[in-house]
Amino acid sequence: MVKKIMLIAKSIEELEPFEEPCCLTIGVFDSIHLGHQKLFKNLPDQKKAVVTFTNISEKHPLPLKKNLLSLDYRLELLREQGIDLTLVLDFTKKVSSTTYKEFLISLKTRLNFSNLILGEDAVFGYNKLGFKKNVESLQDFLNFEVTYIPKMYLENEVISTTTIKNFIKTAQIEKAEKFLGRPYELFINFSQVSFSSYLGSKTLCIKEEVLLPPDGFYLFKIDKHDSIFQGKIEKSNIEIYLKNFSIKPENFKLRIYKSSLKSR
Repeated sequence: MVKKIMLIAKSIEELEPFEEPCCLTIGVFDSIHLGHQKLFKNLPDQKKAVVTFTNISEKHPLPLKKNLLSLDYRLELLREQGIDLTLVLDFTKKVSSTTYKEFLISLKTRLNFSNLILGEDAVFGYNKLGFKKNVESLQDFLNFEVTYIPKMYLENEVISTTTIKNFIKTAQIEKAEKFLGRPYELFINFSQVSFSSYLGSKTLCIKEEVLLPPDGFYLFKIDKHDSIFQGKIEKSNIEIYLKNFSIKPENFKLRIYKSSLKSR
């Protein structure tokens, strides 16, 4: 099966102006959970564009400051959702000081969006003034239609990245997976990986920057392999006990399961 191609840009200026209208959504999308998936499914049958941001979690209070997804994995999941173009903007002082009107005008000039699809609580622009009433007031001026998608609830809880982060921080992995609508996995770049060996038994070591479950023992599955491995998480480091098992020197997805192990 041929993978869908998704264009990636890192500034509005580098975008070639779209001739045909597109539909656009704006958000961090740090989880691509069931609510995000619903929003993407509501995008009209046009070329689909996403504007997302990096380093925005630095504004988040501890201990949820870290992202749930690496940027590489976020982009891969957006591609899987059928997105044609993703504009990735660093959340710099310049970006944060841009008004919602200036931001939408610059996006309209390059992306020619006719539909803007947002979550019901979406806000953007300087001082967060890009809320529903203000965005709606620009529809005629910029010739687009905005639609707000209601929040989703599961088990009487709102589906949100913050909710899922709290599940991960308290090792409620199965519950996190329900809200994600997919397995809880990390995307591991092989450059993050090192190996150690003790008495002939090999250990896979990973230094991870994204949010992880609390320190403790877990079960791990490396994609493209059937085996389940024991291991542990400690201070943002993952150790997986491979014994004599070998893996190819390539990027991979790593699934984490809750374990009742108390020792190696």
